[in-house]
Amino acid sequence: KINYKPDYETMKSTGDWVASTEEGTHSCKFALIDKKLTYTWADLDSSIQAIDAPAYHINSIDIIAQNSINYSTDKTQNGNMKKRAESIKKALEQQYPGITVNITYSDGWEDFKHDVNKHPDYYDLTLYSKAEAIQSLKANNNEIAKALEKDYLAKHRYIKLVLHVTYDIAGEQEQTFTVWKFNKAMAKKNYKLATSIENYMIKKVEANEYALETVKKIKIPANKDYQQLLNNKLYMQYFLASNLSDDLVAQMEKVAAYEPTNPIVMYNVVVGKVCQTPISSLADITKTQAEIDKLYACPTLSKEDINNLNLEYQFKIIDYINDNPSTAEGTVVYNATFDKIKTITNKKLENWQNAYKLASYFVKNHDYQYALSIMEPFLSDESISNDFLFSYISIAAHREESYMSSFFTNAVKMANDRAAARLCGLFDKLPICVFDNVEVKKLICKSCGR
Repeated sequence: KINYKPDYETMKSTGDWVASTEEGTHSCKFALIDKKLTYTWADLDSSIQAIDAPAYHINSIDIIAQNSINYSTDKTQNGNMKKRAESIKKALEQQYPGITVNITYSDGWEDFKHDVNKHPDYYDLTLYSKAEAIQSLKANNNEIAKALEKDYLAKHRYIKLVLHVTYDIAGEQEQTFTVWKFNKAMAKKNYKLATSIENYMIKKVEANEYALETVKKIKIPANKDYQQLLNNKLYMQYFLASNLSDDLVAQMEKVAAYEPTNPIVMYNVVVGKVCQTPISSLADITKTQAEIDKLYACPTLSKEDINNLNLEYQFKIIDYINDNPSTAEGTVVYNATFDKIKTITNKKLENWQNAYKLASYFVKNHDYQYALSIMEPFLSDESISNDFLFSYISIAAHREESYMSSFFTNAVKMANDRAAARLCGLFDKLPICVFDNVEVKKLICKSCGR
């Protein structure tokens, strides 16, 4: 298939990024339940499971037990917080045997200064010393503390767990980790790092080591600034797909609209038109051909890639004309198409499958000599199919300069080694003059016992 092209030039990366073992920290915080002093794993499980992180191994856990500032000198409240923290430590040690669990106590002073600073009436308390603020909160039978309880002080009483972890990137876990790192980089607007990570994903996709579902999970805003990232995501999706879908074509056209002059995106849009958009008229052919020809003016695009795309479109033109009623204009286009193929293709194509496909079109157009010239470079390739081999023999048998050549002789020898019975059956249908090739005659007669 004719693939999309990735864009490595529009936004430069920070350098090569490789998925490797990393350490990190994750935290979760949960409000205290009134009068509840003993906590079990059941109280903690959902909070820990809700942490947004790829697979990891826990190295240690910190418990931060925080009372609100107005409780910081209250022995009863501090004693209750200690009971809670100790019960949580016990639950964690039972759940994660051998993991170090530490407890730290906090008085909520920093949270108080941060939050109450925005209060229209009591912001001045944050300008006091800690002791002065506590005294003011408790004055007049806790008048101010009561006023701040619901929206401020109650929220400053909580348990926070800080997990120190090492990420697990073994096997398929690497894919999850890479997607997570990419999405984190995007969320922090570190686009150069995101580009490096995406380039690493491209390598993995091209090596068939990352799945399509993995690629779909990376999050990129639909924005002009991220055209390269969006293009490369679509490149990976198409690379992993069996064919180019209407949806991928439509998405690429939207990406192209952000910056239509980007040569990589221009090329990919034309790929969509060649591979997925049907031809409905000769006018369509003229328009799309002009877009293909325009690509040759882009110095950053490979001429070989454009030739392959152009060649694919010529096949599509031939199929369209063959499938529709004959017209004089269609015949002109048809003949011009074969001439164009000869100008854009080298005799030596990149693989025998492409050579076979192209040769078949020239055989249908009765240009047998050109079909043979395309196939001959692959006759020494042991991977060619029997159909390729026998097709070559059938075509070459009708022209003296072909059946007397060493190519023909070697093709017959290879066919005899692979399928002698089929070869004898074929020679029963070929012109008798092929036996003017003495080497071939000896081989066939010996094989058939004639």
